[in-house]
Amino acid sequence: MTVPERQLVVMSSTPRPVADSMQDSVTSILRSDKDQSRVAPSPKRGRPRGDQAGEVENRILDAATELFMERGFGRTTLDQVAAAARVGNTTLYKRYPGKEPLFTAVIHRSVERAVRQLHVKARQSTPEARLRHVGVAMLKNALTREVMAIMRISAAEAENFPTVARAGYRVGFDACVEQAAHAIAGSVGADAVAAALPAATRFVELALHPLELQGMFGVDLAVLRPRIEQSVDDAIAMLAATGLLPAV
Repeated sequence: MTVPERQLVVMSSTPRPVADSMQDSVTSILRSDKDQSRVAPSPKRGRPRGDQAGEVENRILDAATELFMERGFGRTTLDQVAAAARVGNTTLYKRYPGKEPLFTAVIHRSVERAVRQLHVKARQSTPEARLRHVGVAMLKNALTREVMAIMRISAAEAENFPTVARAGYRVGFDACVEQAAHAIAGSVGADAVAAALPAATRFVELALHPLELQGMFGVDLAVLRPRIEQSVDDAIAMLAATGLLPAV
């Protein structure tokens, strides 16, 4: 989970029966070929040393990601996350006093990982070439089991936890628009990037959203991935035809 505002592909308020069905779909997909292992015994707990802080944070976010995907937002508790991450409740609550900031952190990390894989080829001569490179990469990153699951969870919880859904929408959508704007502008400065935002927003809506929406509703990702390049090319052609892409 389109509006022209810089927001992620998340459906608006979803009736509870549909939300329950979507969440059940997430659970069944992610539990395939997955061993249901027991949680390891908790070690002696206390404040981690400075060199352990990053490792503790990763354990928390790894555990939260798995639990949110398996159980959904509503059925996951912070106590469960602490136990799965093998950290004390105090350690977890100091970082994340509630589930909403924790879920937002999970989304942020997923987006940051995807963005780190995007490297605009500045030497490519045209905005179209740069935008194609980034658009294909963004869709390949989006059409994965984890990202689709997070989108479904956000959509499924939109009625009961609207701020969670909005956070999920905005974090991912804003990151995609920013990357597309940098691709359009090249390396000519912040003003050019800002000027490219309308075209970048439209590009994300045209190129990414249709395939992401289908993936959210369970279309086989193996069927969608071969359509990535065509979706990106069609969006670029439309932007060029309407004059939204800058002239070379």
